[in-house]
Amino acid sequence: MSIDNVLDGSLVAAVDAVAACGLAAADLVEAGLARIGADAAAKACFNSLEAERARKSARKIDALSTEAKLDLPLCGALIARKDLFSLAGRSATFSTHPQFHRTGTEDAPVLRQLYEAGAIDLGAMHMSEFAMGPAGWNPHAGFLENPIDAARVTGGSSSGSAAAVARRLVFGAVGTDTGGSIRIPSAYCGVVGLKPTQGAVSGRGVFPVSQTLDTAGPIARSVADCALLFDMMAVPTAPLAPGSGQKLRFAVLNRESLPVPPDDDVWDAFCGLIAQLRGKGHHVAEVGLPMMADLNVMSAIVFLSEAAANHLPHLTGHLDLIGPQVAERLLQGLAFPAPLYLRAMQLRSRYLDQFTALALADSDVLLLPATACAAPLRATYDTLPDTGAVLDFNSRIGAYSAAFNYLGVPALALPAKTAAEASTIGVQIVGSPYSDRVVLQAAAIVEACRG
Repeated sequence: MSIDNVLDGSLVAAVDAVAACGLAAADLVEAGLARIGADAAAKACFNSLEAERARKSARKIDALSTEAKLDLPLCGALIARKDLFSLAGRSATFSTHPQFHRTGTEDAPVLRQLYEAGAIDLGAMHMSEFAMGPAGWNPHAGFLENPIDAARVTGGSSSGSAAAVARRLVFGAVGTDTGGSIRIPSAYCGVVGLKPTQGAVSGRGVFPVSQTLDTAGPIARSVADCALLFDMMAVPTAPLAPGSGQKLRFAVLNRESLPVPPDDDVWDAFCGLIAQLRGKGHHVAEVGLPMMADLNVMSAIVFLSEAAANHLPHLTGHLDLIGPQVAERLLQGLAFPAPLYLRAMQLRSRYLDQFTALALADSDVLLLPATACAAPLRATYDTLPDTGAVLDFNSRIGAYSAAFNYLGVPALALPAKTAAEASTIGVQIVGSPYSDRVVLQAAAIVEACRG
């Protein structure tokens, strides 16, 4: 098998090839770097390409015995990270003005776990400014080209992470999700992204947007690859439920519960996938969640209040250095009174109980579209008259994802159609707290049904 075929294949297969000494990790790194260097759209995915650091990691792996390599679950796997994770001695830019860049004092535990498992990090990725934007736009670096359709946005805020995986520059990437920032770009770029249960993955060493809602998680090309990355990222003491040994039961959110109407192509793709599940004999039952819109409101209160608090020094000293979309959202966060924020926090457990009772009483997972619309055209943003119009337009993109950050439950996005159909439409799978592996199991079933 050629090295290009390895790069185009699965993370699991690449690990097997390196661990069995059939492929040198150094050669895999050089092939990845060459692929990135040959394409402007690929280069744009990276805020910093750390070639020498990757080569050093590869040499260490290649010097190991076969037995030692076989003990590394991610042996030689090329990955990348969103540019807001701390690494000792390295600057994280958060895709912002240089005033806000920060040099890490320690390695974020989630990255350390991946490196100890044998992963090779190629660098830090393009993202929405301060991880606050569902379209992937950045005032300092602009939009990336969507790997499926260059005229469309990638989604964000983990834009470069999803695009690099889809472009087959890396096998997996580490993103973060505060209101859909892993799931939205994964859906739009045709890859798989998991927002784990809140607390299942360490958030230490990750620049915060909203500590209550933030979650780091994996992005990969397949459910199996995503599952392996998640297993390596999870906190060892997290009380994760094992995958179910029985046939899973699927709940499907009815259209009336969606907080904004889906576009016809989104709903048609979703219904087609549900029909495939039913056709293969899976238990599928429709459910309603009348409080979905309320959950989005609660999520917005927590998100913007905590983001404004985290950025208060920036707002009082360097507001002019922040792009207009993020600045406007941070200023909105200042407007929420403390009692409203505290009430939103107090209601979380009650809403979680309601969600579990309505959506998961007789089912293992809930299915709904990942977004209300396919990836918007980049040119659309040029026609919007002002920042307020942009934020209103963007609100549709995250209308189906933010609720599950507020609830703290695992949620995964994957393509609703096959790669051959070149679609930027995704489906979302949601579970109860710490049922991440059940969600991944359900995603594997959906992936197989989709073909």
